[in-house]
Amino acid sequence: MRVEYSIRAAVIEGTNVSESDVELELSAGSVNVKAIITVPAAESQSFVADLNENKDSVAQRVVQKIQAVPGIDDVSNGDITASVSTVEEPTTPAPPTPAPLRTINMRVILEGANYTRIMADEASFVSGVKTIIINGTSLQESDVEVTLSSGSVIVDIEVTVAAGGFDALLAHFEKVKDTLPDAVVQIAQSFFPGLTITATVSDLVVPTPAPAPTPSSPTPAAPTPSSPTPATPPTPLSPTPNSPSPSSPAPGPGTPELDSFAHVPKAHMLVIAVLATLAATA
Repeated sequence: MRVEYSIRAAVIEGTNVSESDVELELSAGSVNVKAIITVPAAESQSFVADLNENKDSVAQRVVQKIQAVPGIDDVSNGDITASVSTVEEPTTPAPPTPAPLRTINMRVILEGANYTRIMADEASFVSGVKTIIINGTSLQESDVEVTLSSGSVIVDIEVTVAAGGFDALLAHFEKVKDTLPDAVVQIAQSFFPGLTITATVSDLVVPTPAPAPTPSSPTPAAPTPSSPTPATPPTPLSPTPNSPSPSSPAPGPGTPELDSFAHVPKAHMLVIAVLATLAATA
């Protein structure tokens, strides 16, 4: 549509924004135009500020370019006027706050198993322990951390869960805790067929979440008394011939004109509402 082309051209004139960066949404009353300009984020704030200073210039260009559209007089019901009502940068919503996490720790001690032999195939043993732990829960293996150490074989298990599901999971482990040693023994016996291996499990340990730090008010520093400085005796003034005051330098050819739109950078995301008095658009 020629009118839309004219509005795009008026909005981007004097900038390095291309027409493909400008999206127009037209609505009635007389004609409301919402222009959404997508541009680099680093330059958005300065571009918004410059556009706000040049809103009247943008409106004048819109009028001039619409008036130049062939046949526009046939669809207008009077003088064509325009005004830029708002120039703003849409706010980016803050990312959601992740749910707090809680942990449950337990330890299984294997007697009669060889630590070095198990560590030779650590991945298989750890995977088997994780399978036991997540059985009957909604946990994933990635939620379970298993650490092996010697003496005979110590299996430290840490389970991480969102705070909302913590109580239910803790109750589950309290219920099945006494079955864990036999299950871990079965895994260990696959490494040492024929050996007698026993296991015990510790009580569940639930670390207490650390309280959120309370911001402290800064303590104002006490003023340091200063030693009085002796007054300096006045120096007699010599009469000085009047000299002309230096005048401000005239703007040179490289000084940007404040009413120019050519120096306006690009913005991240702008909304320009342009109002034009038209009965319809060609």
